[in-house]
Amino acid sequence: MILYILAVLYSFAGSGSIIDYFLPDEQKQYYDEVFTADNSTCRILYFNGVPNLLECNYQIITDNNSIRRILLARAKQLLDQTLDTREEMLRSLLEFNVSRYDDTNPRYRFLGKVEEFACRAALGEGRIATNVEVCKKDPYHCYALFICREDALDCDVQLFNKVKPIVVEFMSSSDLLDVLLNNITNRLYGNISLTNYRAEISSLRNELNALLNSSIKVQNTKLRIGDRSCEECYGMCFPISHNTTGINRSLSLISRLEIPLLMDLEGVIGRIQNNTPVRLQIYSVNLQIRNISIPFQMALNRSLELERIYNDVYSKIRFSEYSSTYQEYTELKRLLQNKLNSRNMTDFQYYLARMEYYEELLKNMTEQINQTFKDLEEIENLMSEKYYLYSTLNPDDAQMQNEFLDIKRLYNRPINGDNLSVILNRTLEYMSKINSKYTYIYHDTNQTYLFNIYWIYNNLNRFGDFSPDLLRLLLAFLSSLMIPSFIFVLLYIIKVILTDARLLRYMFFGYAVLVIVNFIYSYNTLIPTNVNIYQIFSTIKHNNGTYILEDDRIQECLENRTYFKRIGDRCVSKSLDLSCKDIEMNSVVIRSTLDRSNILVLGDPLNIIYMNINPEEIHRCRAVLNELERYYETGINISTPSG
Repeated sequence: MILYILAVLYSFAGSGSIIDYFLPDEQKQYYDEVFTADNSTCRILYFNGVPNLLECNYQIITDNNSIRRILLARAKQLLDQTLDTREEMLRSLLEFNVSRYDDTNPRYRFLGKVEEFACRAALGEGRIATNVEVCKKDPYHCYALFICREDALDCDVQLFNKVKPIVVEFMSSSDLLDVLLNNITNRLYGNISLTNYRAEISSLRNELNALLNSSIKVQNTKLRIGDRSCEECYGMCFPISHNTTGINRSLSLISRLEIPLLMDLEGVIGRIQNNTPVRLQIYSVNLQIRNISIPFQMALNRSLELERIYNDVYSKIRFSEYSSTYQEYTELKRLLQNKLNSRNMTDFQYYLARMEYYEELLKNMTEQINQTFKDLEEIENLMSEKYYLYSTLNPDDAQMQNEFLDIKRLYNRPINGDNLSVILNRTLEYMSKINSKYTYIYHDTNQTYLFNIYWIYNNLNRFGDFSPDLLRLLLAFLSSLMIPSFIFVLLYIIKVILTDARLLRYMFFGYAVLVIVNFIYSYNTLIPTNVNIYQIFSTIKHNNGTYILEDDRIQECLENRTYFKRIGDRCVSKSLDLSCKDIEMNSVVIRSTLDRSNILVLGDPLNIIYMNINPEEIHRCRAVLNELERYYETGINISTPSG
């Protein structure tokens, strides 16, 4: 019994499914033939019409001798089962043969014979001497001469040549019917065996087809009495009618005998013996691929992120060891993909473990390299800030500028990480050289005597314009009066207590001396001069209390940027109104006045402007801003004695 399995994943051999025995790109059409042999339920698996596997009791039979033994037993079963079909075919052919001798209709009798045989008699069968030499050599020639006699067709040469082939066809076809029926009967009655089954069934089909063709030729012979369908018939015989239904039924029944196993027993046995190890290998690989596909796919998914991280690092800094490690990782990934595509699972787990090892190694290396790059950025920025500050104060030092540019080229992205020690040494040496050019001498002035320039401005602005020298004199005067005035007040109290007039005169004299000495000392020491404090005061006085440093580099940083005025926690431009927090996350803050774009504003700015800077410019611009701001703060809080 053949069961077609079209779309069901049939549980097979204890685990997996029948689909697992197919290659991925193979057409998946299959059916099975179930039978019982040796008290076991077995089945032959046909894949795409080809026998591939033999299974008994849910176990694949792998032993070749067992395969042969089971299939031979099955073949004997099938051979025995063909007996009913063969008997049915014999009965059908008997119906056909009986129709040749049908004498139930007296109208078709002629010379005591019926139809086909009456026609043979009309051609001279039994009446002419077939033992003469010419008739022995060609009996059909004698039959043609017989019907061409004068009292029959009265043939001339031309007509004889037309009639003879018709006689030959009829007589040979009629003779062949008996021969074919005899052969077919012998085959169906027991000449068929396992060894000759294919040849016998093939001959049987051929003979049935020949039997049908011969019957048709006999029935359609032009020797019969003609009608509209045969105006050229010669009218020598009555119409012949055979019951060919039996032949057609036998032809349809023979398909039951064309059983694949019996038609090609040795071929089926050989194909199953050959295909079994192949299909088992396919099954094994498919299960391995199924088990490994999830972790491998996860590794492939992670490789996409790892590739992105590597490319990001590679664009910033490059280490040959890091690159070779990633190259090894990608080679392993490519190897695994090729093995999977070629279904070669040998050592697949080992190489997958190696790929995961390199993945973890790359993650650790990436973390270390990113930290190294971050440290390099800080060192680079620090060096740049020191240089920009130095170049602001020393714009004509070409040697330091050239050396800075030379070192700066070492930081061009991507940085050569293999040259890291050289980069660090040169950078540190350069910064040390810059530091050696600065000598800040902190004056030990008591903090009590430091003046808040904004307090001074806010209180003295009412007096209008005055020169920096006047401010210096005023500050020195105020400082000179502090201590002497305190002493004078103290002594005056003592004088009141003692009521001594001479002591009062001495007090006035001493007070005057202290004021003069303190004025000279304050004028030359207490008032900072190295930062030009008077110019700073004059600048903030004329710019609404805000100290301004101008620098062309700020102009470059501010070009083509979006500016916002801060109003509370909102930042407003011509067309935008955003939260300042949102802008600050991706911007650098620049404080500026309302109408100038190349200045850095400190103190109390009129506007706060947020500037979006691309990564290539952000370090340079931030360095400029930090330098200028530190320069301002250092100038306010650090002083040196005047010459």
